[in-house]
Amino acid sequence: MKFWTIKTILAILLLESVLISAPSLNVKKSAHDQGFNISVYEVYGYPWISASQFLLMLGSDPVSDIEKYTAAGQLNGHLISLKAGSAFIHFDITTYHLPVPVERYGSELVIPLGEWIRFLHTQIYPDMEYSPERRHLILEPTSYSIRDIVLQNFKNGSTLRIETNRIFREQDINIWEGRNGWLYCTIYGATGDTIQLNRVYDSGILRGIIPIQSGETFQFSLRLRSAIAGFDFYIDPENRSININLRKPAALATTINTDETSQKWLIDTIVLDPGHGGRDPGALGADGTREKDIVLDIALRLGRMLERDLGVKVVYTRKTDVFVPLHQRSKIANNANGKLFISIHCNSHDNRRASGSETFLLAPRLTEEAIRIAEAENQVIRFEENQEIYKEMTGSQYIVAAAAQSTFLKESEDLAAMVEKHYTKKLGTSSRGVKQGGYYVLMGASMPNVLTETGFISNRTDLQKFKRASYRQQVADALFLAIKEFKNKHEKQILGN
Repeated sequence: MKFWTIKTILAILLLESVLISAPSLNVKKSAHDQGFNISVYEVYGYPWISASQFLLMLGSDPVSDIEKYTAAGQLNGHLISLKAGSAFIHFDITTYHLPVPVERYGSELVIPLGEWIRFLHTQIYPDMEYSPERRHLILEPTSYSIRDIVLQNFKNGSTLRIETNRIFREQDINIWEGRNGWLYCTIYGATGDTIQLNRVYDSGILRGIIPIQSGETFQFSLRLRSAIAGFDFYIDPENRSININLRKPAALATTINTDETSQKWLIDTIVLDPGHGGRDPGALGADGTREKDIVLDIALRLGRMLERDLGVKVVYTRKTDVFVPLHQRSKIANNANGKLFISIHCNSHDNRRASGSETFLLAPRLTEEAIRIAEAENQVIRFEENQEIYKEMTGSQYIVAAAAQSTFLKESEDLAAMVEKHYTKKLGTSSRGVKQGGYYVLMGASMPNVLTETGFISNRTDLQKFKRASYRQQVADALFLAIKEFKNKHEKQILGN
């Protein structure tokens, strides 16, 4: 330990002897800011920047400990911390590896300028502009925080996606319905191009959008074509967007006017989500049998039948033993334009006699048992690198996310009931019923979606069944029959025959 301390002291003294001041770097948060001049030093001909000064000037909640040679602060919502002698930048709950350690110069922590720029660009500010010749850096060159708006029309309503260059909070947004067919959305602390964001629509719920900038407040005035049953919104932090869902009244929602619209809502793509995977084994049987292996096999068997016998496209959130974060699973489903999303699991309980199947859908009303099961399944987030995105998915934010899917609630209930019915018929097992659960994996799926617990891996009898390929095929058969029944019923309503 003494040898390391002496070596560290010698390294610091050597650094200070060769370090000379260089032209500072002007850093701006946006193109219109005056910016801050951040100190840059030259060591053996290479520029090093004061990262601690950068966090102090441009970060929020900056903290510096001279005695421990550490510095921390938040940049664009991400927590950054540095320590002299360490080659790692602590970034949220993960680390970013530098080719050389952070060095101390007086009270400052310095990093090679090129490495600091690379870190900022790849991890925090993907759109930043850096000019080494002019010695300036613009972190968010887009002068407007609202980039674009995208409208998607569905059978039961529409979703307006407001794309932003930063993450807004729920309290920054206020939406209310006015008189004579107007809906208003106010975003505090936002700016946008009122000309570029003006919209006129020929069909769908919205006739048009009139944007208004008032100081640091931006408002969308939404002109409705017809009455709506209600609205809600949720914030997508990963994609930096505000999503407003507009729901049609039931009578309008079931009105299909053209063959083209009818074809759009046929169930032609089904997304299968085998739970867990990779470093997350899921629940474990008494003999070490892993849930992730059982459900993957069931999903693959089910997928083959769906493709072969129903002629639909099957998309898997995973086809091998890999880890997929929960929030990515519904994103995969949406990107594939899925029409059904089914997450397949095995249940577990401290009571080893517990048995039977149960199928869940996302809804605000939760029983104590549903909460227990959801908490067990949601434990997968401990294996994820970025857990911050789940911190707000509780309480009111959860209710918002659940309400955003209320468009598909009735269809999800129908599918769940059919799944339980065919489990009972095909497997001869008892059904614990259709329930509501707060599953992260279902949040954000823009389609009918369920999470099904096929049985209890903690039950010795169920475990022995799951270990037999013939039984796993029976489970897949039951799911296939449920999906087939749902597809036939749904498309009969769509096509009107």
